[in-house]
Amino acid sequence: MQKARQRSCLSLVCGRSVFKDKLYTFFIAQFDASIVVLPFLFKRAGWLTCSLLMLSLSLCGVFSSILVYECIRLLMGNFRMRQ
Repeated sequence: MQKARQRSCLSLVCGRSVFKDKLYTFFIAQFDASIVVLPFLFKRAGWLTCSLLMLSLSLCGVFSSILVYECIRLLMGNFRMRQ
């Protein structure tokens, strides 16, 4: 019987284990397959369009965060952000 030969030390890192399988399952469950499609979308739609879209969505997120902060601050008796 011949023993299976390892090709490189990278095969130790990329090999299968219970921990890695659970980690991959968790990653896919949290981020879905959309993270894999993102580079394809950038290539297909064009770098400028996607970059501008991501920038505008990021700015909307920042603005929303500021609005939530202001709403909490303006609650009656909460001017100094006390709870």
